[in-house]
Amino acid sequence: MLATRLSGVLEAADERGLTSVQIAARGQALRELDRAVRRAIVAAHHAIFEPLRNP
Repeated sequence: MLATRLSGVLEAADERGLTSVQIAARGQALRELDRAVRRAIVAAHHAIFEPLRNP
């Protein structure tokens, strides 16, 4: 699942060699990506059970 792979990207993100402005921008981008990943994972899990709710 793509969301699971993107979750790994979030864990591997590194701040070495960045300026404080770049770190702030990176942090904002990673927070947005983290939110999108979490929503995708929840949606994927809900989609598994959707056919069971609507026979």
